[in-house]
Amino acid sequence: MKFLNSLLIIFLAILSIVSCKNKQDQIVQDYKTFLKDSIIINTGKDDIKKFGSFFKIFISQNIDYITILDRKQNLITFLSIQKEYKNFEIKLPIIQNKILDYKIINKDSIFLLTDSNSIFLCNKEKIIQKYLLTCKTPYGIRFNLFSPLEVYKKKNFVFNYPLFGPLYYKTNLLKYYKSKIDLNLKIINDKLIIDNVTGSFPPELLKNTFNIFTYSRTLNFNANKIIYSFRHSKNIEVVDLETKKSKIIKLEAGIFAENDTLPFSKIADINFKKKYTVENDRFNGLIYDKYNNKYIRVLTKGIKYENDDEDGTVNSVLDKPLYFLIYDENFKLEKVIKFAEKKYCYWSILVTSKGILVSKDHPNNKEKNKMKYDLFKFY
Repeated sequence: MKFLNSLLIIFLAILSIVSCKNKQDQIVQDYKTFLKDSIIINTGKDDIKKFGSFFKIFISQNIDYITILDRKQNLITFLSIQKEYKNFEIKLPIIQNKILDYKIINKDSIFLLTDSNSIFLCNKEKIIQKYLLTCKTPYGIRFNLFSPLEVYKKKNFVFNYPLFGPLYYKTNLLKYYKSKIDLNLKIINDKLIIDNVTGSFPPELLKNTFNIFTYSRTLNFNANKIIYSFRHSKNIEVVDLETKKSKIIKLEAGIFAENDTLPFSKIADINFKKKYTVENDRFNGLIYDKYNNKYIRVLTKGIKYENDDEDGTVNSVLDKPLYFLIYDENFKLEKVIKFAEKKYCYWSILVTSKGILVSKDHPNNKEKNKMKYDLFKFY
């Protein structure tokens, strides 16, 4: 009888494993199933990808444009993803400070984040207003504002890099991990006032485990929520903008392998961190698709850093296998999309009204004056 019970337990265990594997196989799908179009945009400039930064989508009169900030020329270029419409540019007014990021409300209302802890509101002709943050953060420390900038309901959301000193000192790094990363700023009497501070680092960082917990933020305006994602954690933090309450949600992500701890002695070793980044799984961002009320979590799987050939070549982060994990509005995993290797650049993934654009400007694609994207519809 005991023998039969043991066999039954083994059989049920095998059945469970097979069932889980079949479920995983069903949920992982090939990217070609969702490919709807390939787009090539002639930028007319050889250096636009070199000097451009923060590629964003701006929609005007039902036309989707990729916008690119050219810091060198103080210029925003608008590139239509629809062939029948022309590209154009907006020359920004002269600002003495370096522009870090931008947010286009409309062609006559553009917010610019600068390196002087200030935000400018301008149009193509002039600076309309300058807003300066002069108060200290709730931590009573100096601050340094940096991108990404987001504007919503008369609020500006800007990441804050606390100036503790070099982060390769353990005490400074632990202090940084205890801080919050996102300033929610109101404009009152032409000044930036801190309304709230959000975005907590994962608590495991305070246990002297030094993974590289780089973070990203996405905003769901439909639900008044900010969502923070970290590269080495399945957890996300969801903040309600009305109640200012936050909660931690552990997203289903069976395909993600937990990362090895980064030795603190290597925290300033650039070559070691390159190897570490290639060989470990990383969540490279969480994106909210407002047109379909879905979330996309971008994952790259770890691979060997050194190749097996004899010429000493190594792999880069863009050579890693790329996956999209698709979640519904309640963060339930719906599907996993597997992409072709060494073809796409996950640094430029754009949500448009037509679908999701994924850049093919991988180093293997050498054309300087052309931008290449594939357009996907995942739902």
